[in-house]
Amino acid sequence: MKHIMSSLNKVLGFVLFLALGIFLRGGMAHAAYDPSNLIGDLVFTNNRSMTAGDIQTFLANHGSGLTNYSDVEDCGPTNGSHYSYYQQFYQCG
Repeated sequence: MKHIMSSLNKVLGFVLFLALGIFLRGGMAHAAYDPSNLIGDLVFTNNRSMTAGDIQTFLANHGSGLTNYSDVEDCGPTNGSHYSYYQQFYQCG
């Protein structure tokens, strides 16, 4: 019985030592959360991560007020050089 208690005390001591180390280091959750970097630039600017249909499905599945919203941009006159540029990013018309 003494041997079991001695082993148990060693295990508990080791666990407390690890917990103290994590606590003093700032904790595991702190390392995973950085309020100044909620989403990486590459993820945020990846315009191929979701299609328009994927976004629509996401909005519908989450009960968004934007589910039935659509927007058509006024891109100005169709004969300007700017129009082809706008068409890459907007639904003109």
